[in-house]
Amino acid sequence: MGKYSLAALKPELVANYRDKRLNSLGRRGELISPNTVRLELALLGHFFTVSIQEWGLGLTYNPVQNIRKPSPGEGRSRRLSNDEEKRLFAVLRQHNNPMLAWIARIALETSIRSQVDVKRRLVRLTDTKNNEARLVPLTRISHRG
Repeated sequence: MGKYSLAALKPELVANYRDKRLNSLGRRGELISPNTVRLELALLGHFFTVSIQEWGLGLTYNPVQNIRKPSPGEGRSRRLSNDEEKRLFAVLRQHNNPMLAWIARIALETSIRSQVDVKRRLVRLTDTKNNEARLVPLTRISHRG
């Protein structure tokens, strides 16, 4: 897409880019993940939004806005290696807030840290009594003070 001017980028070109990326191979020879393409499109869309709203480049619309985006997929389940955990807590213990390492330890031990979507205010629970994953909404109540 680098050969086109910003004004020449139309939704059809962005959709073609999406489709080519979804069928292309990454550095390790595997297909590019739909989530990677979704994030690339989000970055491109944000670039157009800033160009229009803040930079006044004279563009009339965002060509990324109305094309279908790949789904984000299920995500990954990953734990820190022992070495990663040791390095993390060595840094956290040096922080001026003594509670930070304690909070990180709880998050690490509960394995729920990667399943919290702060923006959408949801927690995804995968290991439930009835073996069915569910989303739990978070309240907007502030627990400060």
